[in-house]
Amino acid sequence: MSHDLRHAQIRRPLHDDRPRPARTENRGPFRRLPETEVRVRILLFASARVAIGRSEFSVELAEGAAIESLAALPEFAPLKEHLPSIRFALNEAFAPADAVLSDGDTVAVIPPVSGG
Repeated sequence: MSHDLRHAQIRRPLHDDRPRPARTENRGPFRRLPETEVRVRILLFASARVAIGRSEFSVELAEGAAIESLAALPEFAPLKEHLPSIRFALNEAFAPADAVLSDGDTVAVIPPVSGG
């Protein structure tokens, strides 16, 4: 008796009248993807080191943060009035304030140096 069926196959009606849950009922609750963070090492020199009271520290910032976002950190509060004259180096090369930071970067905070 050949019915063109393979082992474990059965014939079913073309239209199944069983109630099916709506698509949204099958899905779990909506979850936001976790924001990724980058860890950056900050080195402070000269008057910046004196104002903040330490020579280096590390911070975690949101991915895509730029050097200029460091100004919003509480650690940088003592430098607020001097920020326009401070230069930044990213991984041992001078960088503009809008340079994007990556995980593991080192940012040097270099205040103006005077002397004669």
